[in-house]
Amino acid sequence: MCTKTFTQIGTFSILILVPTALLFTALLVSEYLNGKSNLIFEGSMLSIFLICALTFYKIKITVSEKFVSFKMGIGLMRKKYAVSQLESCEPVSNSMASGSSI
Repeated sequence: MCTKTFTQIGTFSILILVPTALLFTALLVSEYLNGKSNLIFEGSMLSIFLICALTFYKIKITVSEKFVSFKMGIGLMRKKYAVSQLESCEPVSNSMASGSSI
């Protein structure tokens, strides 16, 4: 049984989400050290950006004889399809504007 695995790293997502999470981390620490009580906003935003970064930093596609599956990031989003459910399949090439990393 032959299984193929394809992994694509979300470079754009990493370049946007990680620095933004670091910014909110710095804001959270600064607010905490200054004794301000508006920590809920910075903490919430930090949590959102960290969850997004962990979800969208890569996609892994696995193709076997029976199934085609994908897993995004650490696996919060995943799906598995039986090959018998697929109606058609063809290679495509997308532009950078639509999210391709060619």
